[in-house]
Amino acid sequence: MFQPVDQLSTKETLKWLHQKRISHFDELIFFPSKDRLAISLTATEKFGVITREQLDILLMSYYPAARTIDGDYLLVNEKQVLLFPRSHMKEDVLFYPSSFSDLLIRYEKTAESIYSFFKKEEH
Repeated sequence: MFQPVDQLSTKETLKWLHQKRISHFDELIFFPSKDRLAISLTATEKFGVITREQLDILLMSYYPAARTIDGDYLLVNEKQVLLFPRSHMKEDVLFYPSSFSDLLIRYEKTAESIYSFFKKEEH
């Protein structure tokens, strides 16, 4: 299903998903609401996790492309995909070091969970 997005930019991949009216695939629900993410963040901000200001800065570089059925968000840019946890804990953010289209193609070809593609950022 996702082979047509091979070599497309992230913006083009999102446009393709929208044009094909693909709203979900396995564990992923595409085009989550930024507002819903912000509301969710408000509920956890008092616990000292990421602040609304930090989220706004993050969303200047990343776009929420999908949400998992567990409530975690996939934030994308042209170079990588972040798995932003529903806990909003910065130390739990995971990374996929390639494009969103690459992730979709690889995910479609396996029976593994979407989480298996992500790892902690190495410093």
